[in-house]
Formats: sequence, structure tokens, C-alpha cells
Amino acid sequence: MVEYKTVFPVDTCLSLREIPMQENLRSLSLLRLGDNRLLVFGDYGIVRLYSYPDLELIRSQQLVYRGTGVIGNELLLESQGTVDKYRLNTKDSLVCTGSFKIAMVPYSTGSVQRLDVERYIFADNYDLDGVSEYHVINIKDGSWQSGGEYPEPPARFKRLRDFKLAYAHDLSVKPDGSAFVVSYSYVRRVHIYNADGQLLHAVKLDYAPGNNNLPDLNGYWHHMGTVTTDNYIYMLNPEQQPPSPQTAHSEIVIMDWEGNLKVRYRLDWFVNGIIVDEARGVIVGCGDKGQGAAFFELNISDLFSIL
Repeated sequence: MVEYKTVFPVDTCLSLREIPMQENLRSLSLLRLGDNRLLVFGDYGIVRLYSYPDLELIRSQQLVYRGTGVIGNELLLESQGTVDKYRLNTKDSLVCTGSFKIAMVPYSTGSVQRLDVERYIFADNYDLDGVSEYHVINIKDGSWQSGGEYPEPPARFKRLRDFKLAYAHDLSVKPDGSAFVVSYSYVRRVHIYNADGQLLHAVKLDYAPGNNNLPDLNGYWHHMGTVTTDNYIYMLNPEQQPPSPQTAHSEIVIMDWEGNLKVRYRLDWFVNGIIVDEARGVIVGCGDKGQGAAFFELNISDLFSIL
């Protein structure tokens, strides 16, 4: 049964403080690697490595990737169904340390994340067969398990590809491996599962504006990325028309693992990506408020006492 969620205990507008970004090309996403490095992914396979938390540029490197993920000090880069594992060497260069195959696809499976030592999980997309919402592969024996249901069946779409584009979604695993969350890009649906694939919460984010019930690729662009901690789910939501931002704004929405809305930050930037550092009490992101790409830091240390 779908749970309708409407009210945020904390709902506030914020003006973010800009932190200059060296080599401020258009940034697509960012990931934290270990305790003291930040990876910023840009166009043409360029990955820029910054120190963390001081955000000083260390070096740039070009790599082949389409889907990305991080497990501690290890970076996962996926392309055409092959996942390469990278670590930083003593010269702060990303060096491939191994790889494994998860699928035979012409383009990409998207971001691959680890459920446990043997099992890896990734969201369904148009390069993959079937209508399951996610796929799990055991890299030890090669076995597959697919599960999860889309918010509607593909019957009203002419092509399965059109259906999967309309219901594009991402997936993020809880760091302790006990659960994962699926969030949709063009419709306000969030599905929370336990590690065995049991659906715990199917949530409809039913607040204005843009509380659409059916996806429209020419309409409202709701969601573009999820970051999870053991405490909360952080969703980056542009809340505007695709495919490019018309105005400099975005939202960061925070939920708990029971599917309850906690916080909505309404920001005066178009945000490309965020990382969450609950130990420091900050969200660090990259984006643009109309003057080129830059970093920002959002203090959330007071938030946890409220939640």
C-alpha cells in the first residue's frame, strides 16, 4: 500500500555560501572517497580529486565510466556491464585494482553498489531486460536475483524503452547493508526495501508544487540523486522542467528509513551533487547559482537535535 507523505517538520529557504571551485567546469556529481578525498565527476570522463574537507584541487584524471559508486576507500566505475575497482596510490592517482562482470549490455547498468561481500545491486534501466525495479548479482557464483515493482505496468507505453525512460530511478544502499532505497526521477515515488528485497515502504511525496502522479518527460523533473546514511535518506530534487535548469534553485529533502519526511531545504542554487558528513554536521555540494560551478557547505549540526 502506498503511503502519502505531505508535511515536513522543518521546511525552510536557505541562501548558500559559495566556496570557489578550482577548474570549475560543469560538474555532474560528486562522491567522497575515504575520509579525506572528494571526487568531482565532469564531462568527457574527467574526474577531479579534491582534498576534504578543505576542498583544494589535487589533480584531474580521465577515466572510462558511466555508473559510479564508492565503498569506503574503493571507487567502482561501471561501463557496458563491467565494474572496475579503483584505489588511490601514493601519488593520489586512481589505479585499477580489479574488475568483475555483472551484465552484457550495450551501454550501462548505471551505479553499482554493494549489499554484502558477495552481492552487488543496481537499479533497472532501459539497457536491461524485464520490468523488475532492481537487480542483485552474486559475484561469487554469478547468480542473478531481480525484484521490485514499478509504480505502474508498462501497458500504456508503446515501447518498453519509453516506459523505462519515463520511470528512470536511482538506488542507494544503507551503509550498514540492512536496507536500500529506490527514488524516481519524474514522479514522486520512493520505495524502501530491506536487504532481502522485501518492500517496507512505498511512499508518495504528496506536497506542492509538482505533486504529479504520472511521469512526463517534458514536464516536471523531480529527483536526480540520493545519498544515504545509517540515519537518513538525503534526496537531491531540482523540482523544475527538464532537461536543463531554467532558474537557479533546487531542494534537498531528508527522510528517515521509515519513510517519514523530516526536512526540506529550498536552495537558491541549481545543485548537481552532494555528499553528507553527519560526523561534521554538514552537507557539501557542488552546483551553480548562475555564475559558474562552485562548492557550498550547508551546516546541519543543529538539525539532529530537532529530528
